[in-house]
Order: sequence, then C-alpha cells, then structure tokens
Amino acid sequence: MWITKRRLQLALGVLWVLDGALQLQPALLTPAFAGQVIRPVASGQPAPVAWIVSASASVIAREPLVFGLLFGLVQLAIGIGLLFGRSARLALAASIPWALGVWVVGEGLGGILGGGSDVFSGAPGAALLYVAVGLAAWPRRGNGEDESPARRLALAWSLIWLALATLQLLPGHSSNRALAAGFRGARPDLPGLLAPLDAGLADATAHAGSGLGPALAAALVCIAAAPFLLRAAQSLALAAGALFGLAIWVFTEAFGGIATGLATDPNTGPLLVLLAAGTWSAMRSTHWPAVRSTRLLVGRPAGLVLGRLAAVDHSAPGGDGHPGIARSAQPHIARSGWPAIARRARPGAERVA
Repeated sequence: MWITKRRLQLALGVLWVLDGALQLQPALLTPAFAGQVIRPVASGQPAPVAWIVSASASVIAREPLVFGLLFGLVQLAIGIGLLFGRSARLALAASIPWALGVWVVGEGLGGILGGGSDVFSGAPGAALLYVAVGLAAWPRRGNGEDESPARRLALAWSLIWLALATLQLLPGHSSNRALAAGFRGARPDLPGLLAPLDAGLADATAHAGSGLGPALAAALVCIAAAPFLLRAAQSLALAAGALFGLAIWVFTEAFGGIATGLATDPNTGPLLVLLAAGTWSAMRSTHWPAVRSTRLLVGRPAGLVLGRLAAVDHSAPGGDGHPGIARSAQPHIARSGWPAIARRARPGAERVA
C-alpha cells in the first residue's frame, strides 16, 4: 500500500499544524479576523447561513485575541495529536466536528448555497475536504498503520468532483469572463515570477472559444468518474484531478493566500492532491472490479443482477464448477470476485469454488 490510513493521518497532521500556525498570525489576533475574514463570508448567503456567520463574527470581534489564540491552539493540538500514533484516533475524533464547524462558520458551507463559489474560488471548502479525508483515515484497529484508506473515499471523490462540475455550469461561472476573473483575482498575491504567467492564462481564457466553461465542466465529470473506469483510465483521471488541484492552488488560490497574513488554511489545492492519493491507494489495495464500483453507487440489487448475468446458461458445458463459463475465463472471474456474487445470485450454488 502506497498510502495507508496512518500516512493520511500524518499528512492531515501537517496540514492542521500549518492551519494552527496561520491562525496565530498577528493580524488574526485582532478585530481584522472577524471583520476581514469571517464577516465577508456572510455576503450572498441564504438568510440562516448569513445569520450564523454574522453572529459568530460579532462574538469573535468582542475578544479577538482570546478567540484567535483558542482557535490556533485547538488546531495545533489536533495536528500534533495526529502526528503521534497513540493519540491519532482521539485527534481524528476531534478534527471532524471542528472542521464541520469551520465549514459552516468560517467558510459559509463553502459558498455553495450562495451561488458565488466555484472550483477556482475554493469550493466546496477546505474544511469539508478535511472531513472527507479524516473519515477515510479512521482506523479500524490501532492507528491504521497497515490499513488502506476506506473504500468509501472513492465515493467521496466522485461526489466532490460532480459538485464542482455542477457549480461550474451555474450562471455566472461558465462564461470566459468569469473563468478569467478567477485567474486575475489571485494575481496580487502571487510571487513576481508567477504573476506574468497568471496574467497570460487570464488573457488566453478571456479570448478562448465560447464552449470553454462547458468543456471544463465535462472534464470535471470525467475526473469524478475515476472510480468507475478501467484501471489505466482510473490512474489518468486521478492524476488529472491532482494536477488540476495543484494548478488552481497556484494560479487561482495563490497558495491559499498565505503571503497576505490573513490566511487561515492553505485552501483546497493540497487537500485535492491528498484526496487523489488516498483514493488511488484505496482502489489499488483491494479488488476493484466494475461490479463492485456499481454496487457502491446503487447497492446490492445491481450486484445481484450482474451476478446472474455471470451465471447464465447453467446447462451449457463449461469449466470446473463454473457451468456455462469457459475454462480460460475462470482465472479472471476468480480474481475479480465474481464467484461470491454468483453464489448470492444463484441459490443452490454453494459448492461453486
């Protein structure tokens, strides 16, 4: 296994420590934290979300030093706990509700309900990705040193990228002008060497053909389909997702705005790369035939139907223990897990090897 649950925990630990260190920046221990970081999140949100964010900003503004220190120390504690095996499970348990709280208060549900967020601006929210990776890193026993990431991470991968594709098709996000604005918004925070390249990307996007937005959405759907493709295509789609995450982290998220002094996390780019690595390892460490991918989405009935298809024509001569299936195909069937499905689909076949 290339990426185990323990290694996911270590990667999350490093990111949580970074978040805690960023939270302790001098500017975030002043009223600027509430006024320039939290309160603007309420803009354009549905009334309930806007009220939660605004009320939280008002409370933080009363004691910015206390709340800033509290938030920073909690995140440092989570990160350090994840770095040590004995405390990793407890740190994970603390990280998930904390990240959900940050996603609501600090990110306004990633801006999804407000319609003003897309893949270039950090949707669906870094905190939500912390939750997805954290759940995949939860160990069944010990600290997960010899366990692969949970296979449900593949489903999380697909849902996240489908959500990003949907956001990209919303009005105001699919036009070339909107795509170019994503690059231009990051330019002031980029180092000098990257700023001209970012400007070139923005100009090329603005003058590209009118189908660029839908084409980008289609590409995101292809990335979302990674768990349900053939092995080679899976790797290509996951690699494309990781490279895309890295690209937006540089050219539209400006490394999470770390250089501004007001960043509270490195944004979604590094987490998308980590998510790709974890998903790849989860699928490589277990048999991942198409039938299992199908059952992951639509449940046991689809698997039973496919099992019946594999067991058709029982009377025809075949190989040992597999009527109707040629001997040459039996090794592949045994490797792909079809016998177990065929047994469930075909009563009286308990003796099938």
